[in-house]
Amino acid sequence: MRFYKFFLLTLFVFNIAFSSAFSKSRANPKIDNAEQSVSLDKESATFAVDEELVLKPGFSSITTSKRIDQRKTDNFDVVSDSVIKILAIGNSFSQDAIETYLYELAKNEGISVVIGNLYIGGASLDLHWQNASGNKPAYDYRKIDKNGVKTNIAATTIATALADESWDYISFQQVSSNSGKYETFVTPLPLLFNYVKQKTTNPNVKYILHQTWAYAQNSTHKGFANYNKDQKTMYKAIVDAVGRAKVLIGADLIVPAGTAIQNGRSSLIGDEFNRDGYHLDVNIGRYTAACAWFEAVFGKSVIGNSFKPDALSDYEAEIAQHAAHSAVLKPNEVTEMVEYKDRGILTKPVQNEEVIRTVGNNNNVLLSDLNMSIE
Repeated sequence: MRFYKFFLLTLFVFNIAFSSAFSKSRANPKIDNAEQSVSLDKESATFAVDEELVLKPGFSSITTSKRIDQRKTDNFDVVSDSVIKILAIGNSFSQDAIETYLYELAKNEGISVVIGNLYIGGASLDLHWQNASGNKPAYDYRKIDKNGVKTNIAATTIATALADESWDYISFQQVSSNSGKYETFVTPLPLLFNYVKQKTTNPNVKYILHQTWAYAQNSTHKGFANYNKDQKTMYKAIVDAVGRAKVLIGADLIVPAGTAIQNGRSSLIGDEFNRDGYHLDVNIGRYTAACAWFEAVFGKSVIGNSFKPDALSDYEAEIAQHAAHSAVLKPNEVTEMVEYKDRGILTKPVQNEEVIRTVGNNNNVLLSDLNMSIE
């Protein structure tokens, strides 16, 4: 306790000295380049519990030729709050996955994040490469800043978005209809990857492949024919294609949103993760994908995160979190959610104007998103 008091006293003396020196330099412009130097009479000491340690500061003035705004010594580092910055070069599937709930999940865990999405509905890797090579201002650049403020800048180029922030993560994805066709990755993905690698300003950036999801079994999307209109066939093809594409460019990680959705479909919620057969339901679907992104990128289990959409019950949020967690643990196979199969029923009106999920004694009405974009 006595050492603690002396240590606080020493810090108080330092504070007075620095404040005095700063005030004098502001009051007299002629000594703007004068800095106050502080030294201690001991560099190290060994002492027992309850033994006093007295530090005697010494002060001297140093004249420099220019100001030093930031200083690093052998003993002290000035560390700023870190912000993790994520950019997707994508389409409506990246919109579904990262624009709605990822920021809130991160904020709830004290993680500061900036999220960007270069959006064109239905954009393929071929189109992204054409836009990059031609420097075409073809994107809606949607951004969530560290304070959660959302902006959208139309007619933006890939190069402009890359220069806007020192991105920590940049993701790529194929258009959904071709997401399980590896041959569609082979030419455009390496070209786009090399372009981005040359333009990014962060030498330590990590590259992501977004593993998207298979369509609902009743989907009428014309691209479903690429997989014989079979959800399991499409899912397995996506896992295979994205896994091989990771090797193709040496990507750092895969975000297994597709496996997370497929895991969730094995629960009592069933094949109800989409709002139109391919885009995600704006509550359980988007939340599940965001949970997968959260855990894959931040390396922290999403289970127990207290943020959830208001429209979801605690039990539904638990299903989504476990579906995502299992996907990160086993990204290339479905984890059957055997503990979440029998605690409720799911009904969906024929006209698809609303979805009513009944889980135990919890009733939640979820309005479907009627503004469906084409992808």
